[in-house]
Amino acid sequence: MTANSRIEKTQYNFIYSLINNIMVTILGFVTRSIFVSSLGTTYLGLNGLFTNVLSLLSLAELGIGSAITFSLYKPIAENDSEKIKSLMGLYKKAYQMIGWIIFLLGCAVIPVLKYIVKFDSEIKINYYLIYFMFLINSVMSYWFFAYRSVIIYANQEGYITTKVETLFNILSSLLQFIVILLWKNYYLYLILPIILNVIKNIIISKIAGKKYPIINEKDILPLRKEERTGIFENVFALSLFRISGVVYGATDNIIISTWIGTSIVGIVSNYTMIIQLVTSYVSMFFQSMYASIGNLNASETREYKFVVFRRLQLLNFWIYCYCTICLGCFLNPCIKIWLGSQYCLQNSTVILLSMVFLVPGLNNVINIYKDACGLFKEVQFRALATAVLNLLVSVVLVNIIGLNGVFLGTIVAYLTTIYVVDPRVVFKKVFAERVSLYYWDLVKKMGLFILMFFVFFHLVAQINIENWIELFLVYFIVSILTNAILFLIYRRTKEFEYLISILKNTLQRVKKIYKN
Repeated sequence: MTANSRIEKTQYNFIYSLINNIMVTILGFVTRSIFVSSLGTTYLGLNGLFTNVLSLLSLAELGIGSAITFSLYKPIAENDSEKIKSLMGLYKKAYQMIGWIIFLLGCAVIPVLKYIVKFDSEIKINYYLIYFMFLINSVMSYWFFAYRSVIIYANQEGYITTKVETLFNILSSLLQFIVILLWKNYYLYLILPIILNVIKNIIISKIAGKKYPIINEKDILPLRKEERTGIFENVFALSLFRISGVVYGATDNIIISTWIGTSIVGIVSNYTMIIQLVTSYVSMFFQSMYASIGNLNASETREYKFVVFRRLQLLNFWIYCYCTICLGCFLNPCIKIWLGSQYCLQNSTVILLSMVFLVPGLNNVINIYKDACGLFKEVQFRALATAVLNLLVSVVLVNIIGLNGVFLGTIVAYLTTIYVVDPRVVFKKVFAERVSLYYWDLVKKMGLFILMFFVFFHLVAQINIENWIELFLVYFIVSILTNAILFLIYRRTKEFEYLISILKNTLQRVKKIYKN
């Protein structure tokens, strides 16, 4: 596959993901506003808590999806139909088994719920039924054909499924909005996505079967022993990554609910929703690159891989630097105008939440290369160390400094494990370059970010923002100044010149899609 072809598919994946996220963002804010005003922070806290509990249970997936996707890159590039069918057959059996494992583990958690759900007052809520509905929604994807979408993503055509997901996200948000507004029925609110997810997976399954008819064939040859061994070795390594990722992202709400209170989870979730929203916009672009980087690794020289890496590093830093500055400056004003000052957190907590967004973000490109190049086994035990350290430090610090300790523990765990191990592995295995190049570049970029962040944070804190017009005006000024500074610093680099050329090409492609 040529570089232009990889870029073209990446652009299509990004454009359609952008359209999806814009629609979901608008509807999501409207629905959440009605949710908070109609049902309050208690139900909101349960939402965040049970989502994280189910994220922990999804560890049963053990990364087999990523392992199969990585294994598909080569047979797809070589048009090896038999290998593709064998891998998809293995994935089907594994996913169905995983669905039952998650369901049984989820049922086993039910007696423990009373120890982690804590309300400030006596509220009559059947949280056992609510949790069970969350559980059913989680396992439905494993039981109903979701595995078939992997071949679409491995072919770098994720935009095909994004179209379907956009339609169902819009439909789900609209129906949930109506349910809350008219009936204020939380149980019906939870039933809707269960039904819609099943229908969505069936439609995507049919699309995959029509586009790649070989996956419909019944005569599937089993994989050779050495091939299964290689996949299972990757699955074992990825299982440790899954543990690390889920503990890193999903235990915070459980710790907050257990040590501080479930209602606080609801307040924090307003902030994390905005942060996750920003993350989704950034991730949709970089996630569209995974298959392209996998293809790049299989077909290009080390020197060219490193050139592409440097380009992505500049783009990644620019995006995360700008987004983190805006999050730090405008999270509290946004929550104040949107929901009221009673839902605002301390400035120190907002800064830490912004850092929880930034720290993994700056390592984003390293992570893309690690996954796309199949470097799972090389860093498998680091993943376990991250999970254990995050949990231990967060639990210790929440007892000492309260809410801030949870987020500080998350940051410490990431910096002392992932930042130490992953760059070394990628630079050695993929680029054959000195990792000191990466660390020195990171130090320079972090110095620039810290200076910019605290200058803008201090300046915006002096402004009393009372309404959306004032907020968008100040946001516009900060955006112009932030990007102007970054432009002045990086405008003469080769990486910046290349990124500008890609941006122009992408805008032309957007116009083409719009005309069609």
